[in-house]
Amino acid sequence: MDNDHARREKINRLAELRTGETITPGAHNRAVIKALEAEGKTAQAQILRDAGLWDIQKPQARLKPQERAQQERTHVDKAGLALITFKGWKGYNP
Repeated sequence: MDNDHARREKINRLAELRTGETITPGAHNRAVIKALEAEGKTAQAQILRDAGLWDIQKPQARLKPQERAQQERTHVDKAGLALITFKGWKGYNP
């Protein structure tokens, strides 16, 4: 695994399995499972699959860091502005 974040997630998932902690979904679930299978750790990979990590979509932040900074600077809620704009567009009759 070349990606440092994916490698850290793999280590975390293995630690969770070893200690019996709740399995935490991460951004690199599929890469972790593939790496475990490639290393011959099929039992651990199957536990992660059974926990539903293979099917979970990669989490995405609601706002990008630049958008969050803009929102803090301008004090304008981006989601609220989008909703107002959408309602105005839907109600427009040329």
